[in-house]
Amino acid sequence: MLGTLLKLPLKVVRLQLKLALLPARMGARLVRHLVAADGGIPNSQEQTRHQRSPMAAPPEDPGPAFALPPNELKELLESGHKLQLIDVRQAQELANSGLIEGSLHIPTQDLPHRLDDLNRQEQVILYCHLGSRSLDAAMFLKEKGFADVRSLDGGLVGWESSGGAVASL
Repeated sequence: MLGTLLKLPLKVVRLQLKLALLPARMGARLVRHLVAADGGIPNSQEQTRHQRSPMAAPPEDPGPAFALPPNELKELLESGHKLQLIDVRQAQELANSGLIEGSLHIPTQDLPHRLDDLNRQEQVILYCHLGSRSLDAAMFLKEKGFADVRSLDGGLVGWESSGGAVASL
């Protein structure tokens, strides 16, 4: 095969190499996107911030009790159920994608300092982009004595995928 490649024009060889490596390049892009999007390997700045956070060490396995499927949130909202819907994403994420109507924005790093803004007796539902940060935040609130805390399964992405509306800022 090497002999065949050497006989081809350089332009054709480059194109064949690009096509041969395309699956690997696409896989690497997907991994980078998933890691950067939510809850993956943090960059050094995020890691430092997370280490300083009072929420840094969540319990091991929260179990399915914390996860709230998007269709159940829709039912709760449509029925007028009294709840506190908290978006724990960063401000720049809100600007890019909006939020679920009626949400209160409290980024994860601010949550320990804003506990008094929340009613411990009402249901609290948290969400982020994909659901991992909100799950950590839900476990944190449960440890702080909140009676009924849930994390939106799949985050804002899951909400939109299930047909949920998002209000732009």
